[in-house]
Amino acid sequence: MFADLFASCGLCALLACTTPPSTPQDDPPPVAEPLFTFAVVADPHVVSAGENADKLTAALDWIDANAEAQQIELVLAVGDLAWGAGLDLVPGLFDAVSVPVVPLVGDNEVHAGDDERFDRVFAPRYQALAAELDGWDRAPTPTWEPELQRDVWLQNAAWTHRGVRFISLDWAVRGVDGVLGELGTLHDADGGTLPWLAAQLTADPGGSDEGVVLVSHIPMHLGLFTLDQMAALDEQLAPRSSSVYADFAGHVHVDSGQTLDELGYDVYTTQATHGDVVVVRLVHVASDGERFSYTHERVEVPFPAAR
Repeated sequence: MFADLFASCGLCALLACTTPPSTPQDDPPPVAEPLFTFAVVADPHVVSAGENADKLTAALDWIDANAEAQQIELVLAVGDLAWGAGLDLVPGLFDAVSVPVVPLVGDNEVHAGDDERFDRVFAPRYQALAAELDGWDRAPTPTWEPELQRDVWLQNAAWTHRGVRFISLDWAVRGVDGVLGELGTLHDADGGTLPWLAAQLTADPGGSDEGVVLVSHIPMHLGLFTLDQMAALDEQLAPRSSSVYADFAGHVHVDSGQTLDELGYDVYTTQATHGDVVVVRLVHVASDGERFSYTHERVEVPFPAAR
């Protein structure tokens, strides 16, 4: 009997040795869940009541009408919005939109002499945004510009929406007209734009990959900035390359995308709203809990005067 028992135990031991051990299944990759959408409108160039104002209105009306269906929760108006008489019109157009609209100053407002007036006209909107957006932080205005020996009204702000940190940056040149006035400058002095960017990047915890979005009127790439200026941007941005997704800009009046591998971010420009076709860029944001992802959509808004 004992022999039979030992034989049975030996067979069990042999089977245990020869049966492959079970291996746990690999966890499935995390699924990115849609979070929200932000819209970008660029360069409406509103100087009075008329076609340009009507085109901006058409873009904003489309955004408002489709906000729920498209999960649009934020609008970025990336500069060259209005000057002269148009600067009195545009804040009211933004106020009619049911989701927050963040206005950025462009070079044209500056060249038109409306630097300080832009700050004053949009002050109520900035106050409203402070209540509407999480973590709203706006740089004090005005700030002293050492090269010009006078005050300038730089429009720099930052906020967080559903975990994404947005940093808006004013690179528009003050005190320079003509072609050189179309370029960017870092405003690298106390209270300036580059120190603002550095402070915001330092303050951001950097928890999720691609969780920082930059917003500017002047696109942040070589050609509009010098080699030395790009090196200064690299010093601030390269250490956070895994956190910073892209810079969304206007100024050049076309839809474009460019990857800056050395700085670790992309640059996207959006076609001017006042052009032949009224364009809105939609950016759909998703997250898998560790990394944000972004999908872009170009919308042509019907407009009777567009060719």
